[in-house]
Formats: sequence, structure tokens, C-alpha cells
Amino acid sequence: DPVGTQQGNFGAFVFGDTATGVGYSQSYDTQRNKYSSLALQEYIVSRTEGGEWLNYALVFDGSKTYNAYLRAAGGLAQPVRLDHIAAGPATNALGWFNVPSTFYVNNYRYIPLVTANGDLATVNLNGTSTLRLTLDSPQNEATKFGLSMNYVVLVPAAPAAPKLYSST
Repeated sequence: DPVGTQQGNFGAFVFGDTATGVGYSQSYDTQRNKYSSLALQEYIVSRTEGGEWLNYALVFDGSKTYNAYLRAAGGLAQPVRLDHIAAGPATNALGWFNVPSTFYVNNYRYIPLVTANGDLATVNLNGTSTLRLTLDSPQNEATKFGLSMNYVVLVPAAPAAPKLYSST
């Protein structure tokens, strides 16, 4: 399975004679302060292809509702599904991150989790929960190595606005 992780972003550059002058640089384009103070570096999940999935176990207190955003980049637009793995092991689809083409696998965007109708999805979980990211596209050469994912951020969801009714 070629899925891998890499620390930071790597980019090739050429200096001097092109036959011998190829080098690589490493950068951390959005190293988050809360991790750099612990000497932890950001990692990227790369070399992905359609149909692959990754599980993450997290602990939730159940009292909050979140909107989720995936930080990702890809040369081809691809959907990434977020599921909650329940007992059984049944899955409960929480929504999709519709990753647009960013034209390069290091040109990151924050993509919101949306429902099947395209509305902003909310997530409310309690206790230790397993979340699964699934590359929800066909496994073929077009999707091979075409998506890089950095992290999912959970942001407290704003309360729903009250509906206003007209008396006319």
C-alpha cells in the first residue's frame, strides 16, 4: 500500500547542471503554534488513490456540535467521505469534503464538510469515536497520488439562526 506520510512539504528544485543539480527543499507552510511549542511537526498524508481510507480515534465530550474542515490539496477534484464507525462495525456517513482541483498537491485549501444536499454538515459525537476518511472516487490512474491531506479541524458550530416568518 503506497499511502504514506511526510513531514512538511517537499518540493524539487534544480540548481547548476540539470544532470546533477536536482535537490529537494522541505517547508512547513502552516505549522500550528500549539504543536511547534511541543517540537511536533505537521505531517501530510500523501500518495493516496481512490478507495483508500484512514481511521482516526478521537475523544468527544458530547456537549458540542462542530463543523469540520479538511485541509487538502489535489491535482484533480475528488470527494472525501467522513464516516463515524459505530458498533458492528456499522458506518454512519457524516458528510463529504468535496476537494476541488488546486492544480498542485501542495496548494492547500480548507474544504468544509457538507451533506448530500450540499449544506454545511454538523458533527456531534460522544466518548471515544472512530472517524474514517475515505477517498470516495474510483481507484484508477487519474486519482493515484493526486491528493494530499494535512488535517481535519473541528470548529464549534454556530447555533442555527431562527426562521423569520412574515405576517403577509
